[in-house]
Amino acid sequence: MRYSPIIVAVLAALCASAPAMAAVPDVGDPPWLRTCRAQDRMESECYVAQARVLEARQDAAVRGIRARLAKAGPAGTDYAAVAQNFEAAQKAWKSYATLDCAMLDDSFQGGNGATVATVACMMDHLDTRQKLLAAWEDWLE
Repeated sequence: MRYSPIIVAVLAALCASAPAMAAVPDVGDPPWLRTCRAQDRMESECYVAQARVLEARQDAAVRGIRARLAKAGPAGTDYAAVAQNFEAAQKAWKSYATLDCAMLDDSFQGGNGATVATVACMMDHLDTRQKLLAAWEDWLE
């Protein structure tokens, strides 16, 4: 079988440029992902590690809110009721985020991108929830 000289030239150019193309960082990626990739870690490992960072940050915020709600609030407030509602809301949020991302995981049917896509989904939820928790922390100060 003969190959066109143009196809051979294009393939040769692509092969020659592959290492150079691989070395160009994606400037659109977040710093944590660029740092993780620079350590030659798998992308799924990078996402899982960052998700753990976000989970730890959220756990700290939840502990802070619980500690504030354990004290008496300003006159006219019922921090005990707020604490109950907060616990219920946090439990419902966890359930919602887990199920929302499970839909994505199920849609991959065990494919290669399932881990990254599912963890990225949870990271988006964690980031959004963290902003809401930070607002609660500010309000309770």
